[in-house]
Amino acid sequence: MEFIKWYRVSENILEGLIPHLADNEIVSFVSNNRWLVIPTEYEVNRKDSINRPDPNMFINLSRERRIGLGIVCNTLASIERMRNILHEFHSFEKGELVKRLSELDDGFMTSVERKNREYYYNQTPAYEVDLEIPLNQIDSSSISDIFKRVDQILDEGRLEKKQRGIHWLPILPHLNLAITWMELNEEIFRAKLEQLKPIYEIVLRIRTNKEIRDEETKRERERIIEKQREFAKFVEELKRKDVSGEEYRKLVSEWNKNTPNSLLINQKKRGYEILEKSSCP
Repeated sequence: MEFIKWYRVSENILEGLIPHLADNEIVSFVSNNRWLVIPTEYEVNRKDSINRPDPNMFINLSRERRIGLGIVCNTLASIERMRNILHEFHSFEKGELVKRLSELDDGFMTSVERKNREYYYNQTPAYEVDLEIPLNQIDSSSISDIFKRVDQILDEGRLEKKQRGIHWLPILPHLNLAITWMELNEEIFRAKLEQLKPIYEIVLRIRTNKEIRDEETKRERERIIEKQREFAKFVEELKRKDVSGEEYRKLVSEWNKNTPNSLLINQKKRGYEILEKSSCP
């Protein structure tokens, strides 16, 4: 089975990012159209990998004497997760992604496709390129343009679903973040995969909406706790200096003015301790 060879090469280059599989396990992840979605350590079968809620890397051998390789978002869940690259929480990852994409060789492409299922939900979809971005022209605004086009395709699919009275979306977006085709040459394959590796590492760090909210809540709580520590030290210092009540109130008022309002609001609903406003000793 040809896929075993290419997966073993991928294991070597993507060490720590993909699981080690036995030969029969590798074969079990290959689809009838000779498409292998490289699994994560949490996926136990092909269904898990193709329905993954985050971006995936694939190997394809459907073209004669050619091999395809790339990182794609083939489910709505994976597209929505990838969309979070636009969130300020991921501003660093967004900058890194643009940099890495722009460094790919000319054999790669980034595109948004329309995935058409006209007759029924489980039919083999037809793909049509809707937007293609030359990688030597990609920049931060290009990432925003990608998701604007994604939304346009989704709106079109929802409208057609409503007009036809069907239960599935006949048109869906498919995002090819970086894909390429090459001859069946191990040296070339290794070189292409080495280029994709840092991009794969970036997209695997993209968090879900819930994960971002949880992390922001955690960071906010840590800021509040740290401010409480600073305030306690500040009060102790005032006591040590034995300042008058009037001076104490004045200094505490100035301290509060220099503290962001977000750190002074009542946080009880979120289970935090509140940052106490001082009264005269």
